[in-house]
Amino acid sequence: MAADAAFAFFDAFARRHFLKVIGRLKPGVTSPQAQADLDAIAHQLAERYPDTDQGWSLRQRSLREVLIGPVRPVLRVIWAAAGLLLLIACTNLANLLLARSVGRQREFAVRTALGATRIRIIRQALAETMILVLAGGALGALAASWGVSLLRVFGPPDLPRLQEVHVNPQALTFAFGVALLTGVMFALIPALQIGKGGFSGLKESTRNSESAAHRRIRSALVVAEIAVSLMLLVGAGLLIRSFWLLIHVDPGFQTQRVVSAQLSLNGPSYNDPANRVRFWQELEERVTNLPGVEAVGATSELPLTGQHSDGPFKIPGHRYGRSEFDDAYYRQVTPGYLAAMRIPLLAGRWLDQRDTAKSPGSLVVNQAFAKHFFPGQDVLGKRLEVLGDSQPDREIVGIVGNISHRALSDPQEPEMYVAYAQYAPPTMNLVLRAVADPSTLAAALDETVRTIDKDETLSAIRPLDDIVASSVSQPRFRRSYSACSLPWRLCWPRLGSTA
Repeated sequence: MAADAAFAFFDAFARRHFLKVIGRLKPGVTSPQAQADLDAIAHQLAERYPDTDQGWSLRQRSLREVLIGPVRPVLRVIWAAAGLLLLIACTNLANLLLARSVGRQREFAVRTALGATRIRIIRQALAETMILVLAGGALGALAASWGVSLLRVFGPPDLPRLQEVHVNPQALTFAFGVALLTGVMFALIPALQIGKGGFSGLKESTRNSESAAHRRIRSALVVAEIAVSLMLLVGAGLLIRSFWLLIHVDPGFQTQRVVSAQLSLNGPSYNDPANRVRFWQELEERVTNLPGVEAVGATSELPLTGQHSDGPFKIPGHRYGRSEFDDAYYRQVTPGYLAAMRIPLLAGRWLDQRDTAKSPGSLVVNQAFAKHFFPGQDVLGKRLEVLGDSQPDREIVGIVGNISHRALSDPQEPEMYVAYAQYAPPTMNLVLRAVADPSTLAAALDETVRTIDKDETLSAIRPLDDIVASSVSQPRFRRSYSACSLPWRLCWPRLGSTA
């Protein structure tokens, strides 16, 4: 019997395909060559283990792509936005220099009449422009340095390699070069025209000294500046709207006055799942009796924290090929979790003290699970064969509302809940709903845990509101891509396809 149980255990883990491998390519080995080796390995595994590996493949991704890939489109849009802002600034500078230089045509004409050479006037125009560009560039570099420092402090914490962000010297050199080129080009236009009209500048009034060509150039610059500014304004408006909608998404649970904490039972006595179950039952009972506690529960995966576990399963009566199965989010919960999170119960019952290690397997699914796998059917009473579970044959006893588990911006996915007493992992997340401010209960929580077992302690104690707020940062960062890039994709569709 022990051998059969061990075989079933390893067979269940083989079906999950949950491991990720990190490796370093040998010098000279290209990515296509590495992928060919992975294809050969996947083919060998499929032949050796057809029941679990048939139809599965191995795919390589560079570590750089894994870390930066999710935010690469947004970074490209930010790069485009910065380029457009630079373009607007250069257009403003060009317009101002052109207007100033047109007003100085009479001065240039007088100086030419007094004997000044064109080279001398051009040198003066260059010197004045260089002072203006260098002063503006220095202020811009200082503002960029301060902005990057603020980004490292207030930026999304899950933005990859945020603390390594710095002002790029190449980018500063490029910006200086563009500004310098703009200033030099538009500052030299009137100086280069000296001599073409002789002393005509002395005969014209300052008001009418602007030529038709200059007027056309200035009008084109104004039109271009308004068009680019309008694009940025539309993008900013869409970004604000998307952020407003994101922070008002209903996560499916209530976060007010809720605090969470993580607890891992690592002592030798907790190698036995029954001891882990007894610990959590006693902990919930004691915490519930604390003054100011409204409800308390625990879950193996806390929403909006990046914790998630997939549960492969099969529906009896459905036809599956080799190594095929259905999949949904899977988590273990204690009886008080539903009340602590205020997740609505839509049908049937919640998991409670009736669901023990010796009772028949049961589980609760969310509304998305019922609609996806049993459309138009009464899901209560249906049975599932959960692969790798302590009790593979489980009956659906209840339906709860959907929650946002991975991110507020992601669609709410099918989920399964099983009783902690029937499948007890060592690490769980405590969730406590208080009558008033839950932060005042942190010390009492930790003391309660030590009363049960002095060697155990809580970690990562934080309000659920803070978890929700931090989860908004990365989706907000990604949503800026779709919002800000929309006006540009209308003009340059390739930007949307390549980003």
